[in-house]
Amino acid sequence: MYAIFAYLKWSCFKDINKVLESVLFGFCFGALPFGLFLTMFIIMPDFGMSVQIPVYWLIGISIVFYVLATYFKKTS
Repeated sequence: MYAIFAYLKWSCFKDINKVLESVLFGFCFGALPFGLFLTMFIIMPDFGMSVQIPVYWLIGISIVFYVLATYFKKTS
């Protein structure tokens, strides 16, 4: 939160190129966190057992959740 407010304070009161600001903002809050997440995902070793769920089970579960969501939306 502090970094976001510091960025807003910096960008509001500086006369800078808006294209450069967009590239800097996109790198700091988009590409950098995604790169760190991807690196962590690649470097981390596998541990624990693997659980595989067939696709047709996922389709059934999603239909059940959709029906429940529409039911609860209508009742509230």
